[in-house]
Amino acid sequence: MSNHVVRPAPGNATRGSEPRHLRSADVDEARSIGTDLYYPHRLRVADLSADFRMRVDAFDAGPLTVGTIEYSTNVRVETQALDVAYHLNVPLEGQLRTSTGKNQIIATPQRAALYRRDQPTVIEGWDSQCRMLAIKFPRGVLEAHLGSLIGKPVTKAIAFEPSLDLNDPWAREWWSFVEILIRQLGNPNSLVRNPMMLTSIADNVMTGLLLSSDHQYRPDLEALSPDAAPAAVRKAVEIMESSPEKPLTVADLAAACGVGVRSLQTGFKNTFEMSPLAYLREIRLLRAQRELVAGTQETTTVAEVASTWGFSHLGRFAADYAARFGELPSDTLRR
Repeated sequence: MSNHVVRPAPGNATRGSEPRHLRSADVDEARSIGTDLYYPHRLRVADLSADFRMRVDAFDAGPLTVGTIEYSTNVRVETQALDVAYHLNVPLEGQLRTSTGKNQIIATPQRAALYRRDQPTVIEGWDSQCRMLAIKFPRGVLEAHLGSLIGKPVTKAIAFEPSLDLNDPWAREWWSFVEILIRQLGNPNSLVRNPMMLTSIADNVMTGLLLSSDHQYRPDLEALSPDAAPAAVRKAVEIMESSPEKPLTVADLAAACGVGVRSLQTGFKNTFEMSPLAYLREIRLLRAQRELVAGTQETTTVAEVASTWGFSHLGRFAADYAARFGELPSDTLRR
Protein backbone atom coordinates (compact mmCIF):
# COMPACT_ATOMS: atom_id res chain seq x y z
CA MET A 1 0.00 0.00 0.00
CA SER A 2 1.16 3.52 -0.76
CA ASN A 3 -0.58 6.70 0.37
CA HIS A 4 1.24 9.69 -1.11
CA VAL A 5 0.22 13.34 -0.81
CA VAL A 6 2.04 16.07 -2.72
CA ARG A 7 2.90 18.93 -0.36
CA PRO A 8 3.00 22.62 -1.34
CA ALA A 9 6.42 23.88 -2.36
CA PRO A 10 8.09 26.27 0.11
CA GLY A 11 7.53 29.91 -0.68
CA ASN A 12 4.65 29.18 -3.03
CA ALA A 13 1.84 30.62 -0.94
CA THR A 14 0.19 32.39 -3.85
CA ARG A 15 -0.73 29.10 -5.51
CA GLY A 16 -3.99 27.29 -4.94
CA SER A 17 -4.11 24.17 -2.80
CA GLU A 18 -1.86 21.42 -4.08
CA PRO A 19 -3.14 18.19 -5.66
CA ARG A 20 -3.50 15.04 -3.58
CA HIS A 21 -2.33 11.82 -5.20
CA LEU A 22 -3.63 8.98 -3.02
CA ARG A 23 -3.08 5.24 -3.46
CA SER A 24 -4.19 2.28 -1.35
CA ALA A 25 -4.37 -1.51 -1.55
CA ASP A 26 -6.38 -1.79 1.69
CA VAL A 27 -10.21 -1.63 1.55
CA ASP A 28 -10.64 0.07 4.93
CA GLU A 29 -8.01 2.67 4.14
CA ALA A 30 -9.53 3.27 0.71
CA ARG A 31 -12.90 3.86 2.35
CA SER A 32 -11.27 6.33 4.74
CA ILE A 33 -9.65 8.21 1.85
CA GLY A 34 -12.98 8.49 0.05
CA THR A 35 -14.71 9.64 3.23
CA ASP A 36 -12.12 12.34 3.90
CA LEU A 37 -12.31 13.70 0.36
CA TYR A 38 -16.02 13.30 -0.30
CA TYR A 39 -18.55 11.58 2.05
CA PRO A 40 -18.96 8.75 4.54
CA HIS A 41 -19.79 5.60 2.59
CA ARG A 42 -19.76 1.81 2.52
CA LEU A 43 -17.26 0.18 0.16
CA ARG A 44 -17.88 -3.44 -0.80
CA VAL A 45 -15.57 -5.52 -3.00
CA ALA A 46 -17.41 -8.05 -5.18
CA ASP A 47 -14.55 -10.58 -5.28
CA LEU A 48 -12.54 -10.65 -2.05
CA SER A 49 -9.85 -12.77 -3.73
CA ALA A 50 -9.24 -10.11 -6.40
CA ASP A 51 -6.25 -7.78 -6.35
CA PHE A 52 -7.71 -4.61 -4.81
CA ARG A 53 -6.16 -1.22 -5.48
CA MET A 54 -7.55 2.31 -5.34
CA ARG A 55 -6.14 5.38 -7.06
CA VAL A 56 -7.37 8.95 -6.46
CA ASP A 57 -6.04 12.24 -7.86
CA ALA A 58 -7.91 15.16 -6.30
CA PHE A 59 -7.74 18.95 -6.48
CA ASP A 60 -9.54 21.85 -4.87
CA ALA A 61 -11.07 24.30 -7.36
CA GLY A 62 -12.03 27.01 -4.90
CA PRO A 63 -14.79 25.45 -2.75
CA LEU A 64 -15.27 22.53 -5.14
CA THR A 65 -13.51 19.16 -4.86
CA VAL A 66 -12.53 17.72 -8.25
CA GLY A 67 -10.98 14.28 -8.50
CA THR A 68 -10.56 11.14 -10.58
CA ILE A 69 -11.18 7.78 -8.93
CA GLU A 70 -10.14 4.31 -10.10
CA TYR A 71 -10.51 0.83 -8.57
CA SER A 72 -8.76 -2.26 -9.91
CA THR A 73 -11.76 -4.54 -9.38
CA ASN A 74 -15.56 -4.47 -9.17
CA VAL A 75 -16.79 -2.52 -6.13
CA ARG A 76 -20.07 -1.10 -4.81
CA VAL A 77 -20.14 2.30 -3.09
CA GLU A 78 -23.20 3.23 -1.00
CA THR A 79 -23.98 6.50 0.82
CA GLN A 80 -26.89 7.81 2.82
CA ALA A 81 -28.44 11.12 1.72
CA LEU A 82 -25.42 13.35 1.11
CA ASP A 83 -27.05 16.35 2.85
CA VAL A 84 -23.84 18.42 2.94
CA ALA A 85 -23.27 18.51 -0.82
CA TYR A 86 -24.43 17.86 -4.35
CA HIS A 87 -22.34 15.64 -6.58
CA LEU A 88 -21.59 14.83 -10.22
CA ASN A 89 -19.87 11.71 -11.61
CA VAL A 90 -18.68 11.21 -15.18
CA PRO A 91 -16.82 8.07 -16.33
CA LEU A 92 -13.90 9.31 -18.41
CA GLU A 93 -13.70 5.79 -19.82
CA GLY A 94 -15.92 2.77 -19.33
CA GLN A 95 -19.32 2.95 -17.63
CA LEU A 96 -20.89 2.71 -14.16
CA ARG A 97 -24.24 1.59 -12.82
CA THR A 98 -25.53 4.19 -10.41
CA SER A 99 -28.65 5.42 -8.67
CA THR A 100 -29.87 8.38 -6.63
CA GLY A 101 -33.01 7.58 -4.66
CA LYS A 102 -35.15 5.34 -6.91
CA ASN A 103 -33.66 6.64 -10.15
CA GLN A 104 -31.18 4.31 -11.85
CA ILE A 105 -28.95 5.20 -14.80
CA ILE A 106 -25.90 3.96 -16.63
CA ALA A 107 -23.26 6.69 -16.49
CA THR A 108 -20.92 6.91 -19.50
CA PRO A 109 -18.49 9.48 -20.96
CA GLN A 110 -21.55 10.96 -22.73
CA ARG A 111 -23.96 10.82 -19.77
CA ALA A 112 -23.14 12.24 -16.35
CA ALA A 113 -24.80 11.15 -13.11
CA LEU A 114 -26.12 13.94 -10.87
CA TYR A 115 -26.84 13.32 -7.20
CA ARG A 116 -29.21 15.30 -5.00
CA ARG A 117 -28.24 16.06 -1.44
CA ASP A 118 -31.46 14.64 -0.01
CA GLN A 119 -31.36 11.07 -1.39
CA PRO A 120 -29.12 8.01 -0.85
CA THR A 121 -26.82 6.95 -3.67
CA VAL A 122 -25.26 3.78 -5.06
CA ILE A 123 -22.37 3.43 -7.52
CA GLU A 124 -21.16 0.08 -8.76
CA GLY A 125 -18.88 -1.14 -11.50
CA TRP A 126 -15.17 -1.05 -12.25
CA ASP A 127 -15.46 -4.68 -13.42
CA SER A 128 -13.84 -3.36 -16.60
CA GLN A 129 -11.41 -0.49 -17.04
CA CYS A 130 -13.08 2.68 -15.75
CA ARG A 131 -11.82 6.04 -14.51
CA MET A 132 -14.42 8.31 -12.98
CA LEU A 133 -14.40 12.08 -12.54
CA ALA A 134 -16.12 13.14 -9.32
CA ILE A 135 -17.03 16.75 -8.47
CA LYS A 136 -18.34 17.72 -5.05
CA PHE A 137 -20.44 20.90 -4.78
CA PRO A 138 -20.87 21.93 -1.11
CA ARG A 139 -24.53 22.50 -0.33
CA GLY A 140 -24.17 26.01 1.09
CA VAL A 141 -21.92 27.17 -1.74
CA LEU A 142 -24.08 25.88 -4.62
CA GLU A 143 -27.38 26.98 -3.10
CA ALA A 144 -26.02 30.45 -2.26
CA HIS A 145 -24.66 30.77 -5.81
CA LEU A 146 -28.01 29.77 -7.28
CA GLY A 147 -29.73 32.28 -5.00
CA SER A 148 -27.44 35.07 -6.21
CA LEU A 149 -28.29 34.19 -9.83
CA ILE A 150 -32.06 34.19 -9.41
CA GLY A 151 -32.18 37.00 -6.86
CA LYS A 152 -33.93 35.10 -4.05
CA PRO A 153 -33.01 32.57 -1.36
CA VAL A 154 -32.96 28.86 -2.24
CA THR A 155 -35.08 27.27 0.48
CA LYS A 156 -35.46 23.75 -0.91
CA ALA A 157 -32.94 21.16 -2.08
CA ILE A 158 -32.11 21.48 -5.77
CA ALA A 159 -33.97 18.56 -7.35
CA PHE A 160 -31.52 17.71 -10.12
CA GLU A 161 -32.60 15.19 -12.73
CA PRO A 162 -30.39 12.13 -12.16
CA SER A 163 -28.59 12.30 -15.51
CA LEU A 164 -27.11 15.00 -17.71
CA ASP A 165 -26.75 14.37 -21.44
CA LEU A 166 -23.30 15.71 -22.31
CA ASN A 167 -24.23 15.75 -26.00
CA ASP A 168 -26.79 18.49 -25.34
CA PRO A 169 -25.33 21.74 -26.77
CA TRP A 170 -25.19 23.67 -23.49
CA ALA A 171 -24.02 20.67 -21.48
CA ARG A 172 -21.37 19.86 -24.10
CA GLU A 173 -20.06 23.43 -23.96
CA TRP A 174 -19.97 23.35 -20.15
CA TRP A 175 -18.27 19.94 -20.13
CA SER A 176 -15.58 21.20 -22.55
CA PHE A 177 -14.81 23.94 -20.04
CA VAL A 178 -14.59 21.41 -17.19
CA GLU A 179 -12.25 19.16 -19.22
CA ILE A 180 -9.88 22.08 -19.82
CA LEU A 181 -10.01 22.91 -16.10
CA ILE A 182 -9.09 19.33 -15.16
CA ARG A 183 -6.05 19.36 -17.44
CA GLN A 184 -4.92 22.73 -16.12
CA LEU A 185 -5.33 21.76 -12.46
CA GLY A 186 -2.82 19.00 -13.08
CA ASN A 187 -0.24 21.52 -14.27
CA PRO A 188 1.66 22.97 -11.27
CA ASN A 189 2.52 26.12 -13.25
CA SER A 190 -0.99 26.80 -14.53
CA LEU A 191 -2.66 30.13 -13.83
CA VAL A 192 -5.86 28.37 -12.79
CA ARG A 193 -4.06 27.22 -9.64
CA ASN A 194 -3.89 30.85 -8.51
CA PRO A 195 -6.59 31.57 -5.86
CA MET A 196 -7.67 34.69 -7.76
CA MET A 197 -8.46 32.54 -10.78
CA LEU A 198 -10.07 29.69 -8.83
CA THR A 199 -12.74 31.94 -7.34
CA SER A 200 -14.22 32.91 -10.70
CA ILE A 201 -13.60 29.44 -12.20
CA ALA A 202 -15.65 27.77 -9.45
CA ASP A 203 -18.45 30.28 -10.07
CA ASN A 204 -18.37 29.47 -13.79
CA VAL A 205 -18.47 25.72 -13.16
CA MET A 206 -21.49 26.10 -10.88
CA THR A 207 -23.30 28.50 -13.21
CA GLY A 208 -22.73 26.20 -16.19
CA LEU A 209 -24.05 23.19 -14.30
CA LEU A 210 -27.17 25.05 -13.15
CA LEU A 211 -27.90 26.36 -16.65
CA SER A 212 -27.35 23.10 -18.51
CA SER A 213 -29.05 20.63 -16.12
CA ASP A 214 -32.74 20.14 -15.34
CA HIS A 215 -34.10 21.11 -11.91
CA GLN A 216 -37.00 23.06 -10.44
CA TYR A 217 -35.12 26.37 -10.41
CA ARG A 218 -34.25 26.33 -14.09
CA PRO A 219 -37.32 28.42 -15.12
CA ASP A 220 -36.14 31.11 -12.67
CA LEU A 221 -32.75 31.14 -14.37
CA GLU A 222 -34.30 31.40 -17.81
CA ALA A 223 -36.86 34.04 -16.89
CA LEU A 224 -36.16 37.66 -17.74
CA SER A 225 -35.19 39.63 -14.66
CA PRO A 226 -36.35 43.20 -14.01
CA ASP A 227 -33.79 45.92 -14.69
CA ALA A 228 -31.44 46.69 -11.86
CA ALA A 229 -32.31 49.95 -10.18
CA PRO A 230 -29.92 52.82 -11.05
CA ALA A 231 -28.81 52.86 -7.41
CA ALA A 232 -27.66 49.22 -7.63
CA VAL A 233 -25.70 49.94 -10.81
CA ARG A 234 -24.09 52.99 -9.20
CA LYS A 235 -23.13 50.95 -6.14
CA ALA A 236 -21.56 48.25 -8.34
CA VAL A 237 -19.55 50.93 -10.16
CA GLU A 238 -18.37 52.36 -6.83
CA ILE A 239 -17.20 48.91 -5.70
CA MET A 240 -15.31 48.33 -8.94
CA GLU A 241 -13.76 51.81 -8.95
CA SER A 242 -12.55 51.43 -5.36
CA SER A 243 -10.95 47.99 -5.78
CA PRO A 244 -10.64 47.03 -9.46
CA GLU A 245 -7.64 44.81 -8.77
CA LYS A 246 -9.69 42.40 -6.61
CA PRO A 247 -11.02 39.10 -8.11
CA LEU A 248 -14.61 40.37 -8.34
CA THR A 249 -17.33 38.24 -9.92
CA VAL A 250 -20.79 39.28 -11.09
CA ALA A 251 -22.23 37.20 -8.25
CA ASP A 252 -20.10 39.14 -5.72
CA LEU A 253 -21.29 42.46 -7.12
CA ALA A 254 -24.93 41.43 -7.27
CA ALA A 255 -24.87 40.21 -3.67
CA ALA A 256 -23.22 43.45 -2.48
CA CYS A 257 -25.85 45.48 -4.34
CA GLY A 258 -28.81 43.43 -3.16
CA VAL A 259 -30.01 42.35 -6.61
CA GLY A 260 -29.85 39.20 -8.74
CA VAL A 261 -27.08 38.54 -11.23
CA ARG A 262 -29.33 38.83 -14.26
CA SER A 263 -30.89 41.99 -12.91
CA LEU A 264 -27.47 43.62 -12.50
CA GLN A 265 -26.37 42.47 -15.96
CA THR A 266 -29.49 43.96 -17.52
CA GLY A 267 -28.97 47.22 -15.63
CA PHE A 268 -25.40 47.53 -16.92
CA LYS A 269 -26.47 46.73 -20.48
CA ASN A 270 -29.15 49.40 -20.39
CA THR A 271 -26.88 51.98 -18.74
CA PHE A 272 -23.48 51.35 -20.33
CA GLU A 273 -24.24 48.90 -23.18
CA MET A 274 -21.77 46.44 -21.68
CA SER A 275 -21.68 43.76 -19.00
CA PRO A 276 -20.44 44.41 -15.43
CA LEU A 277 -17.23 42.45 -16.12
CA ALA A 278 -16.62 44.37 -19.35
CA TYR A 279 -17.00 47.58 -17.34
CA LEU A 280 -14.54 46.25 -14.78
CA ARG A 281 -12.08 45.39 -17.54
CA GLU A 282 -12.37 48.97 -18.83
CA ILE A 283 -11.51 50.35 -15.38
CA ARG A 284 -8.53 48.01 -15.09
CA LEU A 285 -7.24 48.94 -18.55
CA LEU A 286 -7.42 52.65 -17.73
CA ARG A 287 -5.56 52.12 -14.43
CA ALA A 288 -2.94 50.03 -16.21
CA GLN A 289 -2.47 52.71 -18.89
CA ARG A 290 -2.05 55.37 -16.21
CA GLU A 291 0.67 53.32 -14.49
CA LEU A 292 2.48 52.57 -17.77
CA VAL A 293 2.47 56.24 -18.76
CA ALA A 294 3.93 57.21 -15.38
CA GLY A 295 6.51 54.39 -15.33
CA THR A 296 9.90 53.88 -16.92
CA GLN A 297 11.49 50.79 -18.46
CA GLU A 298 14.01 50.78 -15.61
CA THR A 299 11.39 50.63 -12.83
CA THR A 300 8.30 49.10 -14.42
CA THR A 301 7.44 45.99 -16.45
CA VAL A 302 4.31 45.24 -18.42
CA ALA A 303 3.90 41.93 -16.58
CA GLU A 304 3.95 43.66 -13.18
CA VAL A 305 1.37 46.22 -14.25
CA ALA A 306 -0.90 43.55 -15.74
CA SER A 307 -0.71 41.48 -12.55
CA THR A 308 -1.33 44.52 -10.33
CA TRP A 309 -4.61 45.29 -12.08
CA GLY A 310 -5.98 41.75 -12.15
CA PHE A 311 -4.92 40.60 -15.64
CA SER A 312 -3.68 37.03 -15.19
CA HIS A 313 -3.05 36.29 -18.88
CA LEU A 314 -0.35 38.57 -20.28
CA GLY A 315 -1.13 37.88 -23.94
CA ARG A 316 -4.83 38.58 -23.47
CA PHE A 317 -3.99 41.78 -21.56
CA ALA A 318 -1.81 42.98 -24.43
CA ALA A 319 -4.56 42.24 -26.97
CA ASP A 320 -7.25 44.00 -24.90
CA TYR A 321 -4.94 46.94 -24.30
CA ALA A 322 -4.11 47.30 -28.01
CA ALA A 323 -7.80 47.11 -28.94
CA ARG A 324 -8.63 49.84 -26.41
CA PHE A 325 -5.71 52.26 -26.90
CA GLY A 326 -4.38 51.47 -30.37
CA GLU A 327 -0.92 50.41 -29.22
CA LEU A 328 0.71 47.66 -27.20
CA PRO A 329 1.36 48.24 -23.49
CA SER A 330 5.12 47.92 -24.18
CA ASP A 331 4.83 50.85 -26.63
CA THR A 332 3.17 52.99 -23.95
CA LEU A 333 5.93 52.13 -21.49
CA ARG A 334 8.69 53.00 -23.98
CA ARG A 335 7.15 56.38 -24.62
